[in-house]
Amino acid sequence: MCSIRVQLFNAPAVYVNGVKVLFPFRKAEALFYYLVVNRQASRDELVNILWGEQEERIARKNLRNAIYKIRKTLNADVIISPRKAIVMLNPAIDVETDLSHFTGKGKTAIDAYQGPFLKGFLVRDGDAFEEWMLKKRSQYQDYYVKLLYEEIEERSRTGLPVDEMALRLIEVDEFDEKAYRILMRHYADAGSYSKALELFERLSRILERELGVQPDDLTTSLYMDILNSRNQAAKTVKAERDSFFFGRQHELSRLHAAYNDFVETGRTRAVIITGEAGIGKTRLREVFLKRLGEDVCILESNCYQPEEEFLLKPWYPILSRLVTLVREEGLTLPEVWVHSIATFFPSFSLASEQPKSETEKPGNFDYQQAVDAIISVLACLEKHRTLVLVFEDLQWMDSMSRNLLMNILLARDLRIFFIGTSRTEYGWRTDSWLTPLAREDRLERIEIVRFTLEEAAEFASLYVPELQMKRQQIRKMYDDTEGNTFFMVEYLNSIREKGRFEEMSTKALDILKSRFVGVSQEGMKLLNLLSLFFHRVPVDTLVAVTGKDRNEIMETLEELELKGIVREVARPGKVSVEFTHQKLREFIYAQQSAFKRRLLHEKVAVVLERRLKNERRDIVHYSKLIHHFSEAGNTAKALRYRLKNLNVYLDYCHELFPEVVDFASQPEKNFIVTNDQLQKYFREIESLLGHLDISNGDSEVLADRMMFLHMKGRHLIRQGNYKEGVRLIKELAGLADGIGDKDFMIKACLQMIYYCIQTHRTVEMKEYLDAAVRLNGDDGSSETTGILLRLTGLYHLMLGESEKAEDLFHQSIRFFGGDKKVKEKYALNIAACYNYLGEIRRYRKEFGSALSYYAKALAISEEKRVYRSYSFFNTCAGQAALDMGDNERASYFLKRAVKYYKQSDLAWRRSVAEAYLALLLLHEGRYNEAYKYLESAETFAAKMQSPYESGLVWLVKAQTRAQMDHNLELAAVFRRKLNQTVSYYCHEGQKTLAAVPYCYESETLRKLEQADKKPLGIR
Repeated sequence: MCSIRVQLFNAPAVYVNGVKVLFPFRKAEALFYYLVVNRQASRDELVNILWGEQEERIARKNLRNAIYKIRKTLNADVIISPRKAIVMLNPAIDVETDLSHFTGKGKTAIDAYQGPFLKGFLVRDGDAFEEWMLKKRSQYQDYYVKLLYEEIEERSRTGLPVDEMALRLIEVDEFDEKAYRILMRHYADAGSYSKALELFERLSRILERELGVQPDDLTTSLYMDILNSRNQAAKTVKAERDSFFFGRQHELSRLHAAYNDFVETGRTRAVIITGEAGIGKTRLREVFLKRLGEDVCILESNCYQPEEEFLLKPWYPILSRLVTLVREEGLTLPEVWVHSIATFFPSFSLASEQPKSETEKPGNFDYQQAVDAIISVLACLEKHRTLVLVFEDLQWMDSMSRNLLMNILLARDLRIFFIGTSRTEYGWRTDSWLTPLAREDRLERIEIVRFTLEEAAEFASLYVPELQMKRQQIRKMYDDTEGNTFFMVEYLNSIREKGRFEEMSTKALDILKSRFVGVSQEGMKLLNLLSLFFHRVPVDTLVAVTGKDRNEIMETLEELELKGIVREVARPGKVSVEFTHQKLREFIYAQQSAFKRRLLHEKVAVVLERRLKNERRDIVHYSKLIHHFSEAGNTAKALRYRLKNLNVYLDYCHELFPEVVDFASQPEKNFIVTNDQLQKYFREIESLLGHLDISNGDSEVLADRMMFLHMKGRHLIRQGNYKEGVRLIKELAGLADGIGDKDFMIKACLQMIYYCIQTHRTVEMKEYLDAAVRLNGDDGSSETTGILLRLTGLYHLMLGESEKAEDLFHQSIRFFGGDKKVKEKYALNIAACYNYLGEIRRYRKEFGSALSYYAKALAISEEKRVYRSYSFFNTCAGQAALDMGDNERASYFLKRAVKYYKQSDLAWRRSVAEAYLALLLLHEGRYNEAYKYLESAETFAAKMQSPYESGLVWLVKAQTRAQMDHNLELAAVFRRKLNQTVSYYCHEGQKTLAAVPYCYESETLRKLEQADKKPLGIR
């Protein structure tokens, strides 16, 4: 007799004598499953559920045919019809089903359920059957859940594990929080706290992604209980190790004395702990911080060597922490502070969820304002909490981070306690910039040195008293470790694990190697991966890179944590892991082959790259991507992210009047980067480009090369380094022309036009304008058309053809003002046109009208927060106000111009602003300040090589020299500098301004020269 076995749960299947059979058509199979479940049914019932849409005669024929096919397929009379109206399974044939096991009780019934009833089974034109199937599926699933909860209750009563049942519940319903709680409790009771916390994180992600909600209060409360239990358990396990502190009581006392002085005096204090790597700097700091009160808020961060070239990177975690503190204290920050800080630290923008302050309006979003805003936020917080700022490894801190730190520590209205650690061998990196603190008696230096032999002996007797080491053994340990705390601990830990003293190699490398004896194979694989990161690593990242199950990763991490090799850093919604000491990370990293490291770095980089969202916050990840792609040998990708990173620092725009793209949420970034730093970045990118061959036609490499040429070329031109800048832009034009890249060809032409504007080369400017117009073509809707209208207008203005220029400026304004989106995007181009219309009025000496146009330009620039153009517009307005005799307004405009010039890398017209400000300072009797500004104006005029700017500097010199004959105090300051006659300076100025036919300043110089030549009595 044949044996028939039917599987109804999960994907359905039928086996005859152990061999799977296939039905000739789907409705015959559906008929069989229906009868297996119901055992019998009327013919009318079967016809309606499978062929209800057909005529009764055809439907009954189909039913008879299906029964025949079933019998033939199974080779048995498995279906019989004892009465004409009834169809049933043949009771004489044994049909075994998983459903029959499922309808029982206990573990057997649970195991029978292998998935949803008839999973994936579909019947064409079988709506009635599908309705029945779904009803049964839901019914069986509900019964399955009931069985699971009954089994969990029984197992809990008898002390058996419940994790398998809870996991099945979650598999059935991933939103069942009760099941998650059962499993979380099970893991916690078993001591697997990390797995319990990870389970909560998984639930949080699912609920947020699918339903947009968070776990309920019961689940969250359980999570916090488990988190507290885990922390308490970890404290208990590590109590002995963490409580051990030896031999640094004097240094600890000095730390406390400095802190007490800070508390008593209310003055900011700083302590720098120095010593070699592994000597115990971090341990001393940790012990001190643990002894502070609960009201103390600790802001901690690390500086890493691979990140020392990335500006402000060490401050990212500090600013993220400040967001949390602001929320906890319920503080409302002025919007201007929030935007200023978010310019440099995107994560701080989260604080903008607070209500907008009506009394504060966004202003200048430059670096110094961001610094002031951070200090103001800290000042608000320190009224509620005692603030302790901590930085590890100051020797790797970048210059901008140092600048911010010193601004904070020297702030008069801020009270903060600072602790920094630094390696002795890099003392030269920290000594110079800490001098101001030492000068104000705010700095305490604590140096940690190696233990002596006697101290090492006492250390060992207290750390491993059970071993009772002999004198020669202690001497051996001391010789091997040379009294370095880290190596002594690792040496003694290795001995403790073995339970006895054994001879060890004198090499520090072997001391570390012994530390990893007994680590599982999976543990070593994970350590190899962890060693690639110099930051703590989110567990999510480890899962993504390895492709392994999260629980498996957590179990391996627990093994490594118990051995004291790694430690977890758990926060709600996120668990990260890090090495307990950088020496351990460096050792594991060094043990891997270069080939293996490259492969792992590439895998990590790819995972991190996928997480980029093409938004401002991506800048946080650029340093990591550069590091991993560089170590992976992926030069092209490392280059790409270096270019992106450099753009962050330099805030490159299309030109002086950039396209405006959401400047309200992305204000202009004026990073203060020294020229030396810029040159370093340029050299690094050029080195990477040198390793890539653009001759093989790789379009991405060529695009990167052109991007760099444009980036560096326009920076050099903007700075007045014309020879090299022009060479790079011309190289860009050649490459773009070679591949027919019209966009880069136009960019090259535009940059050459800007060069001609700055140097007043009208003949060359016309050539590049014509070339740009040809490239732009006849497309009158092209936005480049509007830019070229403005630039052509400026060309005619430089020729003195003011009427033609004015018409072109108005055309450009109309071009960009027609469409709302275009008008918004090119608002700065419109502002520039208003400014140049003001210049036309100024050249006609219609100063009042000129100022009205400048006001329009300034209003747009301020609204869009583009302060590079803002400084230029203020300069023009200051010139007009001064020439009309309104010194008060002139001072207002020129001081603002100089302020913003100092906070950006713009040099164009800076000499004019500073020279004219020098004149105003002369009127105020501030001769030494005027002298400095005139000196600076000379420098920038010479740098920019503009005849107009140089001519105006000569004018200011002539006017200053004319006053010296009647002002002895002024003469005393300027005598050495201005030792020629007034006529000399007038003559040089007129000669220089001869290339600028439209300016009235030449006439001013002529009149001044004529006055100087008149006999004294006639004057």
